[in-house]
Amino acid sequence: MSRFKMTDEVLATTSSDQGYATASSDFLFVIDCTATMQWVLDTICQNLKMLVAIFGQEKLRMRYGVLEFRDRKYARGESSKERALEFHEFKDSKFTDSVEEIGSALSSLVAEGGGPPKESVLDALKHAVEDPDWRDDATRVVVLFTDALPYTPDVEVRDWEEAIDIIEESQIDMLHMVIPVEHHKQYEKLRLAQTKDGEDLPGELLPLGASTEDSERLRKVLEGIGYSSGRQAAMNNAKKGFRGT
Repeated sequence: MSRFKMTDEVLATTSSDQGYATASSDFLFVIDCTATMQWVLDTICQNLKMLVAIFGQEKLRMRYGVLEFRDRKYARGESSKERALEFHEFKDSKFTDSVEEIGSALSSLVAEGGGPPKESVLDALKHAVEDPDWRDDATRVVVLFTDALPYTPDVEVRDWEEAIDIIEESQIDMLHMVIPVEHHKQYEKLRLAQTKDGEDLPGELLPLGASTEDSERLRKVLEGIGYSSGRQAAMNNAKKGFRGT
């Protein structure tokens, strides 16, 4: 049985106001899918409809994407290498505006594999910000979920400094990182990334927790991400003076 189910009520919320949307956002889940992350995958699926409802309140024209990653350095065999860094494709795009399609993609994720305690986090961020077909008028939001530290160097990205440069050059609008508290000091380095205007890149460094006992805390984290991402899209919309129809 799927871990995700969208109610008719929520689906109606996401579609009935579509003609009156005033801003757009592309929202990319970047998820560590190694063996210890199953409870995180389950919690995200269980709370996706909450996120969709929040974005519906903001009347955003949403698209969603998923990039799953594992350990690229120790992947063996072509299948393992592909699954170590894999976008879910939706027709000819890495995003979909279909809530059912993103729900199905998230439900298909399986927590398995991984090598040593470190994972290919920085390579995943590189591909997350560089590869998608972002819309020009959309607020670009990336949300990273991992319980591991990154390789430095990774297969492609050498270190934190290169990762910061890549993030800045990509011109994403928001980066949320959901990470165990004991790793926050390391991931604070990515908070040095700035926007093209020289301001701090919006986003939060948030606690992940360690097991299913922390599912309620993660639900609240997801709720906060929904509201802050919606506000950022509204702020960007105001700056651009965009009024959609």
